[in-house]
This record gives sequence, C-alpha cells and structure tokens, in this order.
Amino acid sequence: MGTASMWRNYGPPRGPIDRRSPLAPLAGGCLAARLRGSESEIRREFTKLHWCPEDESFRIRGRYVPHDKPRTMELATNLGDVLTPRTSGSVVLTLKGEALRLTAIDYGDRLWFVFSDPTSRGETYSAARFLDADMPGLDGMTTVDFSQAYNPPCAFNPYTTCLLPPPENQLQVRIEAGELDYVGRR
Repeated sequence: MGTASMWRNYGPPRGPIDRRSPLAPLAGGCLAARLRGSESEIRREFTKLHWCPEDESFRIRGRYVPHDKPRTMELATNLGDVLTPRTSGSVVLTLKGEALRLTAIDYGDRLWFVFSDPTSRGETYSAARFLDADMPGLDGMTTVDFSQAYNPPCAFNPYTTCLLPPPENQLQVRIEAGELDYVGRR
C-alpha cells in the first residue's frame, strides 16, 4: 500500500450516503475514515464564533529565518498521537517589547503556526490556536497577524485530531487577538 495524505478539497457529499461525506485524514500514522454529517448533533447545535476586537498592534512584521535544511518535528496531538510535520524555518518578531521566535510548519505555499499563550487558560481554546501567514518576500519579511488566529477543529468536535504547539510556540506574552474559545461546546 502506498502513502496517503489528507484530501485538501473534500468537495460536496457524493451520492446518498445518509447525508454524510467520507473523508480520509492521516492521523498518527494510520489512515482513518471520518464522516462529515450535515445532520450531526455537533453541527445542529453549533452557535457562532467569537473574536477579540480588532487590534492593529497584533499585526506584526517578522523576519523569516530558514533552518540550515528542512526537518521534521515530533508534535503531540490532543489524542496522544505523535505527528511529524516538516518545518523549513521560523519567524522572529517583537510583540509588546518581547522577542518571539515561532516555528512554522510547511503548508504548501503558506507558513502555518500552532501556538498557545496565557489566554489559553480560559479566554481562548486551551490546547492551541492556528495561524497562517504568507511566505516571506524577497526581503525575507512576512506579516504575522494574530487577529487571524483561529481555533483548531478539536475546539468544536471531540472526534478530531489536532496538533499541540511545540515548546517554542508556547508563548509567554498574552495574544489578545483572534478567535476566542467556542462557548457552544460547554
């Protein structure tokens, strides 16, 4: 059997499969079947998302610092698995006078960050939040906009697998920006 990867575009459900669409994510080294049901309890009871007020001070230019060569990281998931995403570099920036270095996960033509911060203790999702940024320009710079930070799927659904942040992305400065914890799951 060859390798498998998560389908990038799930598309609409095909055929009468009890209003569910089969998905095939690779989680913990195992191919898993996941059904997306338009009539699921989680989806029916979904309320709405809540976001911090917009604050330009959380939109920061940072310098991309490539690793000598790409490497894999061993990152735990919320379900206890270990996944090995690839990283080619980090972004160095300053927020509220504190120097930060965020390790980016390679994600196609984007940088992807998994991070937590002190707001994860009650205001934002406890496990982590995700954030995307553009690849650096010719000057090596990119913009990290924490107001675009969003909750991972496991914030809404206990049956999903989500990466936990690497130690260097467990920030000590409060990121009072982006998506707040989803209150509908309580």
